[in-house]
Amino acid sequence: MGREAQTPVASRWMLKNETKGRVFFVLERKPFGKLSLMQEGRTVFSDSSVKDILANFNRLEGRAQLPAGWTA
Repeated sequence: MGREAQTPVASRWMLKNETKGRVFFVLERKPFGKLSLMQEGRTVFSDSSVKDILANFNRLEGRAQLPAGWTA
């Protein structure tokens, strides 16, 4: 049995120095520690790594509503 992912799909994150209130969530986990992110409420996508997320973001409570066609 494996351990729980530190950045599971649909987890919500905000930059540590965020001033505009933008919240991102993990849309997809890819091989080699890469992640696809999406901004809540907008169609803004980004790629990052687990290492960068854990270093530069704070995890928020709750889970994001994934777009149609995506599953957690």
